[in-house]
Amino acid sequence: MLEGSKAIFANATSSVIVEGDNALVIEELKSIGPSKSKLANIATDTRNYLRMLPGFEIRKINRTANKAAHALAKFARLGSSGSVFSNYVPPCVLGQIHRDCKDMSDFVA
Repeated sequence: MLEGSKAIFANATSSVIVEGDNALVIEELKSIGPSKSKLANIATDTRNYLRMLPGFEIRKINRTANKAAHALAKFARLGSSGSVFSNYVPPCVLGQIHRDCKDMSDFVA
């Protein structure tokens, strides 16, 4: 999330929603006071970047609610492509993105 926050900071012009399925990471990013977590320094750096963005939100979601994000994270871990995608969608994930968007159309009036 830190690397993504840096990339977002460089390009964001509107509200940003950061979603994650790891409850511990999301809780750490939302925390305000001091923390003894091993993630504390990274979370603080991430929060500092996010606070500079217009209207940012951090949300905990279930992995099943956004399978495309999970597929992108898996692709980044398994490949040597790095962890931030900008203006690029790996072809192997494109189908899942279309399925997630189609599933969302059921909720939008």
